[in-house]
Amino acid sequence: NKKDQKTGTSGKQARPACTCKKLTYSQKICAKQFAILAQSMDKHFSLPELLHRAVISDLKDPYSILNILLKSGIIVPDGRGFFTWDTETANRILAC
Repeated sequence: NKKDQKTGTSGKQARPACTCKKLTYSQKICAKQFAILAQSMDKHFSLPELLHRAVISDLKDPYSILNILLKSGIIVPDGRGFFTWDTETANRILAC
């Protein structure tokens, strides 16, 4: 891995550290409900649309859970203004 001379990094994005110990059981349940909503959308989805679906579905604390999903790397930007669900990261974090 060649390091970027300006930043000193290898250019690969570091995966967020596992946050599973920081999620409560209730947060994990809500995150799994978000997963179902995300699966009902296109692979590359709009964050406002996902949040809207969570609100109208009456999910508990949708703004906080969405923030957790973003910070943990479960929901990641696609670089084109949309987001994707990282199933591998979700499985790792939500399973522990």
